[in-house]
Amino acid sequence: RYTGDDNYYALDRLPAILVNTDTRRLGDWRLLGRAYTRLQAELGYFRQQPENEAITRGAFTMDLGGYEQTLDAHTTARTGLRFRQSWFDDGSAQYNTGFSGELRHAIDGHWNTRIAYDWVSTRGFAPLRLDYGGRAHEVQLQFVRFAPDRSRIELSSGFDFISDSYRDLRLQAELRSSRRSYWRIQGAYSFERSEWWPLLLRYTTASTPVYLDLTARYDIERSKLASVTVDMDWQMGSWWRMEFVGSYSGFTSRIDQADIRLTRDLHCLIAQLTYSKWPNELSFAIGIKAFPAVSRTLGIGATGAYL
Repeated sequence: RYTGDDNYYALDRLPAILVNTDTRRLGDWRLLGRAYTRLQAELGYFRQQPENEAITRGAFTMDLGGYEQTLDAHTTARTGLRFRQSWFDDGSAQYNTGFSGELRHAIDGHWNTRIAYDWVSTRGFAPLRLDYGGRAHEVQLQFVRFAPDRSRIELSSGFDFISDSYRDLRLQAELRSSRRSYWRIQGAYSFERSEWWPLLLRYTTASTPVYLDLTARYDIERSKLASVTVDMDWQMGSWWRMEFVGSYSGFTSRIDQADIRLTRDLHCLIAQLTYSKWPNELSFAIGIKAFPAVSRTLGIGATGAYL
């Protein structure tokens, strides 16, 4: 047992007995005449750190999950129900209940809508942190347009009944210009803050011999380019390779990071010439190809890795 501080957590799972079954095996019956139910009974002994508490727990779980019903040619509904009751040797007890529902509707060959509802409740007390549970009560709405190997557009939002607040309205789009290249757009509006989140535009291509990832963030509220980041890896033939990582800040109007590395394959050896804007350093390393020289990871600057 480590006793250096009290800011760690560990749990020893000592011998436990678990019994799993379902209603298909118990007479082939369905709950409410609709879906099979998974059942689990367990009895176990735990030792929790850093309190060094010995806890015995017994529990029963009933899980009715994944029941799907076809309403018509374009609409399906899925429901799930879960109940768990736990007892502990200190006299405490806890039960968890949860319900989930989902309705999907295909508008046409590409557009789909999804409405999802989730409700989770926890009552009682559990001395095991493993059993700590929260609560949830929310509904989500999603519109998706999907064209295989070409594009995917998603518009989503929701409402949290516990905090009485709307979820952010989010737009995500991915457009493929080729099998190895795509554009990605991501934006959101916060109803709570009454403002737009920065708009993200990203282009990625992994075509041979160049990998390029270019990302731009635009601050809609300030009407200003927030940042641009570049990650490039260019295999220049059989012997040469060039890597570049850089970032530009639109708020400071300066280049925050610029790292470039040139690598030469020398058969059994490998040579690297690296320049880093921070800390304005030029370095050279040569080593055996099987055991290359250890050098600083490209793109790690004064404030850590670029984003």
